[in-house]
Amino acid sequence: MYRRILIPTDGSELCRKAAEKGIDFARETGAEVVAFHAIPATSYMLYTESGPSDLMVEQFEKEARARGERLTDEIAGIAERAGVSAEA
Repeated sequence: MYRRILIPTDGSELCRKAAEKGIDFARETGAEVVAFHAIPATSYMLYTESGPSDLMVEQFEKEARARGERLTDEIAGIAERAGVSAEA
């Protein structure tokens, strides 16, 4: 019935516990896990009066993407160790 289970994460302990439940459900139903992390919108105007420089925006986005990849890779790793196919 279920082919994919979307598991969002923000890196919190509560999300990790929920991910483990989602992975258990995926294993029981034969579904694949898709780990997801949304990059939060940030008020760049807090940094300077004139707004952020392009370099600041680029650096923020680079760091946010790297963190998101680490978080989704962690969920995918947990799923794979549990015998569940996963995509980060």
